[in-house]
Amino acid sequence: MKHFKAFSLIELSIVILIIGILVAGVTQSSRLVRQMALSSARSLTISSPIPSIAGLVSWYEPTLDKSFDEAEASDNSTVSKWYDINPTSSSKIDLIQTDATRRPTYTSNAVNGLPSLKFNGSNTYLQSNGFIPEHNTNNFSLFIVSVNFENVNIRALFCNRFGPAPYNSLRGFVIYSVNAIYSVPAGTGGGWNGPSGFVTVNGMKDIVSLVRDNTNLNLYRNGANPISTAMVYAPNLVRPTSIGGMTACELSDLYFFNGFISEIILYNRNLTNDERQDVEKYLAKKWAIKI
Repeated sequence: MKHFKAFSLIELSIVILIIGILVAGVTQSSRLVRQMALSSARSLTISSPIPSIAGLVSWYEPTLDKSFDEAEASDNSTVSKWYDINPTSSSKIDLIQTDATRRPTYTSNAVNGLPSLKFNGSNTYLQSNGFIPEHNTNNFSLFIVSVNFENVNIRALFCNRFGPAPYNSLRGFVIYSVNAIYSVPAGTGGGWNGPSGFVTVNGMKDIVSLVRDNTNLNLYRNGANPISTAMVYAPNLVRPTSIGGMTACELSDLYFFNGFISEIILYNRNLTNDERQDVEKYLAKKWAIKI
């Protein structure tokens, strides 16, 4: 008959200690990897071509210390203000949410191991009170990095009320929908129009680039597949703008975005192809998106 000897308390303690060391090592290693990714993203941001391209209006990104209040830059914290980090202007255009129940959530490991803001698809959004007058122009270039969580009819990423006065019947641009990445108002109080062929995919990382040249709006998704459509009304960058919903520009709760918004860059002119590609290359490298 074989006899089995039970572990002694000392042996059990040693086993528990070894397991604890291994778990701590894995945890510490994971934390170190995230810190390295964050450090690399910060370096890419600081050395990016974004400020050197003329006409920068505003720039929102989540990796720098100055992007958020320190108390809000932690996992699952709600964010009341996303700071404009545009280094070329002393007049910052911060995105704010004063209602604590409607704030997006800071997610530390969202896209490519980097933080992003999570919008819940039901009531969260940020807004500006309007961009400064010298940025009101017929042309613009807009870049947004996002991850959509749903295949639904309409979700708003960026909404700006524009067109002739009184503005309240002219809405948005950059709208996710079932078969198009954006729509623009077809007329005063009218429906929506926009190019088809950009079906949204649940979980897909997107760099959406919009460049308006006079009356044409040119769309690029991840640096490719350009589609052009007429955009009758120019954005009025003095008017209120919503991020993640249409509340500020629509004056009602509509089309809340469900997913991550990682970075937003806005210029007050139509960038050249080379300039647009420089911005897209920076965003693609930072967020690990193939272009």
